[in-house]
Amino acid sequence: MSGWFRRRLKGPESDTWRSQEAASSTTASSRTSASSLARLSSTPSSSSSSSSPPSPQNARCSHNFDVRVCHSAADELDAQLLASRLEAGPHGLRCFLPLRDSTPGAAVSTDIFESVRDSHCWVMLITPAFLVDPWCRYQMHQALAEAPMSNRIIPLLLRASQSDYPPELCFYYYIDLNRDPEQGYARLYKTVLAYLGMCRSPTGVHHVPGGPQLS
Repeated sequence: MSGWFRRRLKGPESDTWRSQEAASSTTASSRTSASSLARLSSTPSSSSSSSSPPSPQNARCSHNFDVRVCHSAADELDAQLLASRLEAGPHGLRCFLPLRDSTPGAAVSTDIFESVRDSHCWVMLITPAFLVDPWCRYQMHQALAEAPMSNRIIPLLLRASQSDYPPELCFYYYIDLNRDPEQGYARLYKTVLAYLGMCRSPTGVHHVPGGPQLS
């Protein structure tokens, strides 16, 4: 009897302890869930922030120049005229002219390498002097190595014929400045803006064999 009586006395106390333990566990679980929800609501969504594309202006600021004009020293006046057309436009394109913007005292090969990498597009002013200038060939090959088969290379043909067109650029359309220079400058300006994402792409630079012209 005494053993049964003692178990009866301990029974309610044990049941009460189990109820209190269950209640405390439920309370702790609720607090944990509330804390987790608070942290989730206060943390910005990484997927939404990473999915938004960079604006054209931010992408443009990734390089110091929009256009690098690759030309021969003998064609300096033509290159200056070309750069003035691009820089005077509404968007004020930033042009790199080697004889104007190169760093004094820098090695020529290093300066070409750095200026090519720091420009969005590369305009090749192909003239008879360009074709026989070894530094012009070096600039052209450097641009091809930097971004082969891209629409960042824009050849211009001036005082030269299609038969003189460099075979390295045969997969790129060129703009013929011999026919109408002003129209060619305008087409070049729109092509650069299209690459920068600042306007619709014109019927411009494509990767088609044979080096066809854009009149």
